[in-house]
Amino acid sequence: MSFWSWNEKKLINQVDLGNDGLIPLEVRFPHNPDRTYGFVGAALSSSLIKFFKDETTGKYSAKKVAQIESVRVKNWALDEMPGLITDILISLDDRYLYVSCWLHGNINQYDISDPENIRLVDTLFIGGLLQKGGEV
Repeated sequence: MSFWSWNEKKLINQVDLGNDGLIPLEVRFPHNPDRTYGFVGAALSSSLIKFFKDETTGKYSAKKVAQIESVRVKNWALDEMPGLITDILISLDDRYLYVSCWLHGNINQYDISDPENIRLVDTLFIGGLLQKGGEV
C-alpha cells in the first residue's frame, strides 16, 4: 500500500502486505475524519488487514486482524476453497465492518468499535458455492 500526502503531493511511505495481502481489492476508512486507520480486504488470501498511522512518526503500518479460513471441498477446482473477499463496508456509525466472501457465499459482521480488538459478531449465508446438498 502506498500512503500519500495530498496536500504536499508526495509519498509518505509504503507498506508491503506480504502473503496476507494477496490481491487487496477494497480499502475502507471510518466515516469519522479524525480517525487515522482503515481496513483492506485482500481477496485471494481472504485476509482482513488494518492499516494505521503512528502519530509520533507519521508513518503507516499494517497488520492482519482477521482471516477467513479456507474450506476443504470436493468437486471443485482445488482441494480447498478460499473465502475470496470481494467487498467490505463500514457502517455509518463506524461500529461494524461487513465482509463479503464471494465463493463461500457469506457476509461476516465484525465489531470494530475497538479497532485494536475487532471481533466476529455474526455470519449470514446468502448463497455461494458452499450449499447444503450442493455439488461442491
